[in-house]
Amino acid sequence: MNLNGTEWPVLRYWDRHDFAGASWGRIEISTDNNSWTIVGGVTETRNTWQKQEIDLSPWRNQVRVFVRFRSGTDGNLADGWTIDDLSLEDRGAGTVGSFFDSFEDGTAQWLANAWTPVVGTPYAGSFSLHDTPGRRNPPDTPNHLVLANELDLTDAVEPSLTYFIRGTLPTNSYFRVQISTNGGLAWSDITALNRNPGFNSATWIREQAPLTPWIGQVIRLRFVSSSDWRQPQSDIFLDNIGVGEPTPGAPVPLSPLENETATIVRPTLVVGNAIDYQSDGLAYQFEVYAGATLAQFVAQVPSVASGVSTTSWQVDVDLPDNAPYWWRARASDGTHTGPWSEVVPFNLNEFNNPPHPVLVAGPANDSLMLDGNGLLLWFQTSDPDPGDLIRDYHIQISSDAAFSTIAVDAPGIVVAPEVAGPGQLAAYFLGDLPGGAELPSGRWFWRIRARDVRFSNGLWSDGFAYFRLPTFYQRYLRQIYPDPDWFLYDVSDPSTDPDGNGVGVLMEFAIGIAPGEDPGDRLPAPVSVLFDGRPHQGFEWTSRKLHELNYRLESSTNLRNWTTVSGTHIEVLHDVDATSERVRLVDPLPVGTWQQRFIRLAIDD
Repeated sequence: MNLNGTEWPVLRYWDRHDFAGASWGRIEISTDNNSWTIVGGVTETRNTWQKQEIDLSPWRNQVRVFVRFRSGTDGNLADGWTIDDLSLEDRGAGTVGSFFDSFEDGTAQWLANAWTPVVGTPYAGSFSLHDTPGRRNPPDTPNHLVLANELDLTDAVEPSLTYFIRGTLPTNSYFRVQISTNGGLAWSDITALNRNPGFNSATWIREQAPLTPWIGQVIRLRFVSSSDWRQPQSDIFLDNIGVGEPTPGAPVPLSPLENETATIVRPTLVVGNAIDYQSDGLAYQFEVYAGATLAQFVAQVPSVASGVSTTSWQVDVDLPDNAPYWWRARASDGTHTGPWSEVVPFNLNEFNNPPHPVLVAGPANDSLMLDGNGLLLWFQTSDPDPGDLIRDYHIQISSDAAFSTIAVDAPGIVVAPEVAGPGQLAAYFLGDLPGGAELPSGRWFWRIRARDVRFSNGLWSDGFAYFRLPTFYQRYLRQIYPDPDWFLYDVSDPSTDPDGNGVGVLMEFAIGIAPGEDPGDRLPAPVSVLFDGRPHQGFEWTSRKLHELNYRLESSTNLRNWTTVSGTHIEVLHDVDATSERVRLVDPLPVGTWQQRFIRLAIDD
C-alpha cells in the first residue's frame, strides 16, 4: 500500500475467530517485508462478527507498506481466523476543541481495535469499554483505542484529560495513555497515567492529567493496553473519558420546549445534563421570568442535584394562569459555574385535574347503624396537580345502588386541619348530615367524592358501600336487652318468649307492652263484622302507632298450606293512648263463601 500523502489512513475489516489453547492471530505492519510491527490480534473464540479499525498514521508518509494477518499455534487446532470486508481509507483529520464519551453509543468517536463496549458495573450509564473481553492477549500485542478526531488546543486555557479506570494488570502487562503532536507519526506517554504490572482495582479510579504542556498545539490521543510474549490477560475497563476546560458546559432544555403550553401552575422544568469533562458532580440552577428581557423574576432554585442523564425541577410557587414565561438553567461543579442554557419561552394554560377517588373505610357493608351517632368513615385522598389541595368532601345517600333517588345530599364537608392529610382517616356522624337523622329503616347506599381548591370534583368512590338502619322493632330490642343479648336467636327471634309471659317478643312490641307485662285485651282476638248484611271474619287488637310491621291475613283449607289474602287493609278504630291505637283486619270474603276455610293473622318485621 502507498500511504504517501494521506492524513489519517485506517485499515478496517470485520472478523470472527476460534483459536484453541494458546494459539493466536496477529495483524502486523512492515515497510520492507522483513521487519514487522505488531498492531493488533486475537485469541480464543468469538463467534460474532466485529468491526476492527487499525490506525496506520505511523506509516502515513510511506510509499510502500505491507500488511499481514498471521496465526500461530501451540498444537491445539480449531477453525482459526475469518476476515471479511477488508478496506483502507484515508479518513482525514477532523478536529474538536473538547469531547466527552461514556460509551452509551458504542465506539463511534474512536478507532477501536479489540476494545469493546460491555455491560456490567460501568462507572455511569449502562456501558464501559473493555480491552480484552473474553480472551488473553496474543504475544507482544497492543490493543489500541485512538480518538477519531484531533484535539485542537490552540485557544485552550486550562485543558485536562479525565477518565475512570478499573481492572487488573498481571505480570508483564501494561496500560499507557499517549499523545502525538505530529499527526500520529510518533507517540509519547503521559507518564503520570502509566499503569504497570500489579495494578488491581475492582472499583473505579478517577484519573486526571493536565494538558497544559500542549496548549497551542493540535494533538492526537490514544489508550493502549499490551503484554509481552507470555500472553498474560490484561483486563482493563475505561469509562467517562473527557477532555476540556474545568467549567461545565451548558445544559440542554428538554421540557417545556419553545412555545409549548404547560397545563399546571407548577410545571416541571427538565434539562439534559451539561457535559463536565472532568466528570465532577454537578448541581443545577433554574430561573423563571415573566418577560423576555428576564427583568421580571418569578421563580428560581439555586441548586438541584444532577440526575443520571437529565435533571428536573418543579416550580415551587403557583404561576399566574394564562400568561407567557421564559426559563433557563445552568450547571456548577461547586468551583466553576457554567454558561446559561438558551432561554426558552413557554405558555401556561392550566388544566385542572380532579382529585383522586376517595377510599371508603367503613362501616362494613350490611352493618346495622343503630342511630345518628353512627359514623361514615373514609381515607382522605389527594389531588394529582402539584400545589392543589382538597377543599372538601361530598356525601350522598340513596336507597338504591344506582343513586336514582337521593335521600341525603351533603356537599361541603370539611375535615379539620389538625387531622387533614392524604391517607388519614376521616369520619362524619350520620345524624349530622342534612336528613341523615330522619332516614327510615332499611338498607342505604352511600358514596363520597372530593373537591379540590379549584372547585373540580373527583369521581365518586368505587364499588358499593351500604349500611342498614334498624326497624322500630330492632330499636325496641336494643332498648330492653343488653348488648349483645338483644340479637341472640333465643332472645330476639320473633317466636321466642324470653320473659315467659306467654306472649312472644315480637307480639309484645306490636301491641305496645313492656316485657312481662299483662297484655290485657291488646292481643289480637277474632271478631265478626257485618258488611252489607253479611258476616265477615276478622281480628281486632291494640297496635303500636309507629311499628313498621307487616300485618296480613292468611287463609287455608287444610291447615297446612297458607296463602296471603289479597284486598285487605288495616282499619284504625280509635286511639288508645299517645302511642297505641285500636285496629282490625277483616277477611273480604263473607263467611260461607267456602265450604271449609281457615284464616289467621300473621305479623312479621
